[in-house]
Parts: sequence; C-alpha cells; structure tokens
Amino acid sequence: MSAPRQLDLRTLPPQAVAQLKRQLEEEMESFMHSFQGLQYTLNRFRQSIEALDSIKEENAGKEILVPLTSSMYIPGTVGDVRSVLVDVGTGYYVEKSQSEAQQFFERKIEFLAEQLKTVQQAIIRKRNDLQVVQNFLNEQAQAAQSSAMAAQGGASS
Repeated sequence: MSAPRQLDLRTLPPQAVAQLKRQLEEEMESFMHSFQGLQYTLNRFRQSIEALDSIKEENAGKEILVPLTSSMYIPGTVGDVRSVLVDVGTGYYVEKSQSEAQQFFERKIEFLAEQLKTVQQAIIRKRNDLQVVQNFLNEQAQAAQSSAMAAQGGASS
C-alpha cells in the first residue's frame, strides 16, 4: 500500500478548496452514519446475550408477552428453553443451543468492535483533514481581509 499523497492547498484555486471542504464534510457525515449503525447493531447483539441469560429451565411453561412490534405484544408460553432461534440476517433464522447462540453473538460483537475501530480511525483522519482545510480557509480569509484593509488605508493617504 502506498503512502497517502500530500496535497498542497496553496496550489488549488479557491473553488477547489471549498469543494474539497464540502467533500470532506460529506465523507465525515457518511462515516458518522456508519459508526452509529455499527454501534446500534453491536448493542442489539449485547442485548441478545442479556436475553439469553434470562432464559432458564425454571421459566419453561410460564406465560410471557411476545413482541410483534416495538409497541404490540401477544400472550405466549415459554416452550423448550434448551434451544433458541437466532436471526442470522436477511430474514433467516437458525435454531441453536444457548451456548451456540452465545458464541455466535460474541463473534458478531468482536467483529463489529473491530469494524467500529476502523471507522473511528477513518473519522479521526477525516476530521484532521477537515481541520487542515478549515484552517487554510481561515488563513486565506484573514489574508484577504488584511490586504483589503491595507489597500483601503493606502488609498486614503
């Protein structure tokens, strides 16, 4: 993998620098959205592990409320507590023992944690790049303002 190229902002026209700033802002927003999605999914897997912990042999046959949506439930009865159905993605469910389900969720959590680190590093790099561009734009604005004031002061003499 080659080293990242350095871009000399002084060689770019002002419109290109402004476009670069917009592009970096869009990329930051995209990375932030990805980060939030990964965090949400990671939390769902953690909640699944907590739910597994609540499934105990003594709960077999007990009445429960089964969620149909986030705000609608139907009454149900706890059946076989030795196995659970695990959503493995895209609408597929696999029957697993509790320990297999726990291992599945732990693997997913580990994978997502690595993905979160990668995205977080990308966010930091983009934020730094954006800060460099913003500082450059601020310097350019100050220089233009100083030039305008100097020209105005020179014109009044």
